Amino acid sequence: LMSRTRPPGVSREGMTADEEVNQRTAMLAQLAAVYKGRGGHFMTHTDPLFMHGAIYRGRPEKPKTLWASDNKPRKDHDASSWLTASEFEDQPDVMRHKVAQLAQLIRLSRHTVVYSGAGISASVVGQAARSGTNKCGWTGCKTAAAPTPTHHALAMLGRNGWIHGWVQQNHDGLPQKAGFPQERICEVHGSWFDPSNPVVKYSGSLKDQEYAWMEQETQTADLVLVMGTSLGGLCADQVASECAE
Repeated sequence: LMSRTRPPGVSREGMTADEEVNQRTAMLAQLAAVYKGRGGHFMTHTDPLFMHGAIYRGRPEKPKTLWASDNKPRKDHDASSWLTASEFEDQPDVMRHKVAQLAQLIRLSRHTVVYSGAGISASVVGQAARSGTNKCGWTGCKTAAAPTPTHHALAMLGRNGWIHGWVQQNHDGLPQKAGFPQERICEVHGSWFDPSNPVVKYSGSLKDQEYAWMEQETQTADLVLVMGTSLGGLCADQVASECAE
């Protein structure tokens, strides 16, 4: 995936605009059919494709368990009874299939939004959730932290027109440090760097401006990339759940 600039009427893959629309229509119809086939419900954790996705086309191999835990992901968050802090890694062939399918979804999307939580910053700011693989702990550097490879990759996609918005739970400013455009990131829980957008505690209320911005991204997104969050029930989780519906 490089720059989104292309000749008029020609897509990134050399397709005509009509061919791209047809692929998008077919993809949406496939997703709708799968959703309808489940009775209008999301997949449950017992579904064979739960860890792969409803339209995953590769072999549904079980991921490798990096760390097994019976505890919840975080002490300060509730979670479904089946959800634990266990950590997994996809098999190489499964990962290759997922990357190819994700690239296709991004190409066909008209408004892709990132929804991120503490997990993407854990290695440089500190681990908020329980982890058996990341032993970093709180670094104490906060505002001095440097972006991770995840931040740099997402920033590159943002600068080249593939990611159109970002709803960020974190306060760390790492997406902007990596080069993601400030005007396209909604720091819905506040920022360490913006005095006009103070950090919101779990017991607090979202600011009107950030809440309205988050709702706009929720209503506009047709593809949401969820990273570093267990979707434990925060208000902002609607960015992911409403797009899926």
